[in-house]
Amino acid sequence: MLQLDRLEVSGRINRLMYSRKVLLLLAVCGSLITAVVAVWIYRIESRALSQQFYEQVEDRALSLARELDAGVEALYTLGEVIRFVDSLPALVFDDVAEATLVRNPGLLAFEWLPRVGAGQLQAYEAQQQRYHAGFKVQHFARDGEGVILAPRDLPEYFPVTYVTPLNGNESALGADFLSEGERRNALLQAWHSGEFSLSSPLKLLQMESGARGALLVLPVYFGRPTSQAERQQALKGFVVAAVDMRRVVSRIVANNTIDASYYMRIEDVTAGTKPVPLYVRGARANHLEQYVELATFGGRTLRVTMAPNAVQYWLNSVYFPMVVAFAGGLMVLLVCGYLYLLQRRGMVIGEHVRRQTQALREANFRLETLSVTDPLTGLSNRRAFDDYLDQEWQRAVRDKTPLSILLVDVDHFKKINDQYGHPAGDACLRELAQRLREHFKRPADRVVRFGGEEFAVVMPGTDPRAMTQADRFREVMEKTLIKLTESESIVVTISAGLATVVPDAGLTPRDLIKFADEAMYQAKRGGRNRIECYSGQDAHELA
Repeated sequence: MLQLDRLEVSGRINRLMYSRKVLLLLAVCGSLITAVVAVWIYRIESRALSQQFYEQVEDRALSLARELDAGVEALYTLGEVIRFVDSLPALVFDDVAEATLVRNPGLLAFEWLPRVGAGQLQAYEAQQQRYHAGFKVQHFARDGEGVILAPRDLPEYFPVTYVTPLNGNESALGADFLSEGERRNALLQAWHSGEFSLSSPLKLLQMESGARGALLVLPVYFGRPTSQAERQQALKGFVVAAVDMRRVVSRIVANNTIDASYYMRIEDVTAGTKPVPLYVRGARANHLEQYVELATFGGRTLRVTMAPNAVQYWLNSVYFPMVVAFAGGLMVLLVCGYLYLLQRRGMVIGEHVRRQTQALREANFRLETLSVTDPLTGLSNRRAFDDYLDQEWQRAVRDKTPLSILLVDVDHFKKINDQYGHPAGDACLRELAQRLREHFKRPADRVVRFGGEEFAVVMPGTDPRAMTQADRFREVMEKTLIKLTESESIVVTISAGLATVVPDAGLTPRDLIKFADEAMYQAKRGGRNRIECYSGQDAHELA
């Protein structure tokens, strides 16, 4: 029973450990699946956000192109007015330029640069001094921000004659565009192509120190020349528009709080030149930057580069994956927690059932033990005797071995009860049972209370010495004092019958009992306190 309990406990521990491992495996697999799904969704979200952001960059680049195109259209409008006027009054230029600036807030100013030959320089300066005292043709300083007096021996000049608005741009009057490299390049490109040109980023007099802008330059001709040589001779001058990229950007991102938090860079990336920024705003984030290059515009290539706010972009890309991961993790936690509670509940119920089963098993065992045990002597009772005798009978039939039964009866037991009382009789029966157990102690011997004052001993595999052993027990009992009270003891004798057979098909266990019973009564009739061995005519060969 103890071994079975240990095996059962070991099995329960193994099952518990297995169920815990399965639960842990389920939790790990659920967590891994949730993590894989979250990463997959994160990648999808990142690609979608990247594509969406690229579309925004593309849209802003197109908006920039439209704004610049609008400035070019305004430039052509002003150029056509100048082309048809032989002597352009300042008032006409100002009116047309101011109206155009109102419609194009991205433009800072318009300037008119007539072509002045070396022989015309003094007359030109004298004419302009009637409107602006101290007017002189000047060169741009090397840094492009200031002006200095121009040399008097150049073949021709393109000085700023009109500038609108004049307020704040007075220092630009008289500045010769041929004197500064970037401005000269823009003029020459427009002159040779006959179309407008865009200067590379440069410092404008109209902007604060450090800021950069660009110039839109449009040549104005007498008539409509078609060849480069004709354009060289027919050039009347240039109309120039100063572009403030900050104003242009403010228009294309107006009322857009998302764009306002983005990094933006507009730069000139014309082939063969070093990239020069026109406009920069925000903190750079190289790993998130996306750019769009505009088609060639005025001979220059502009690139719009943007990057979203890194923190906001990260939050947008991980928000949904985090929700999925949290929901998946919570689901795994709930499922595993529920299964764990079910497991615990099953363990509690299993333990309760085990205890109840164990209690029932022990009760059944006690009941079964009581059903085959004599309560007075503690020996097996008649039922156990019959079961054991049938079992050993089958063994003896199979092995062809002898089987013996010794029936023992207490002599004059009724007189003991009558004289000393039933407690004394019970004491005699308990003493006799103890002596029988001590005397017949082979593992196969079975001592039982046969009924009343009769006892039986089943002795499998006995030989002729069984009679000697039985008679020796009689002698032991004959010398045993059984204590009844503190001051009184008695001697109890027995009469017994012994029957031994080698079972075969002609005999039954009942026959063996009958033989032993006849031998016992023969011992009683012979005077008691003796052992008789059955020797009837129906008995088979004795062992």
